[in-house]
Amino acid sequence: MSNRQNHCAKDLERSRPFSTHVALATGDFKAALARLEQHGVTYVSVARQPKDITIRPDGVRQIYFQDPDGHWIEINDANGEP
Repeated sequence: MSNRQNHCAKDLERSRPFSTHVALATGDFKAALARLEQHGVTYVSVARQPKDITIRPDGVRQIYFQDPDGHWIEINDANGEP
């Protein structure tokens, strides 16, 4: 059984800034963050704190960043292991 989740919302709520986004899971979260930093991409936590990581109640780590067109992209730890 997979713990991956797909999120989709038709109505963008201003109070939920990441309600419409693409989520990508990785088995190497640390390497994904290093790659973003190497390319100068600013990522944020769900609280929009720069270079901060959100840890969900299920232990999955996640960050968000925007593509050049302003679309939000989430990267999360598929394994949920810190």
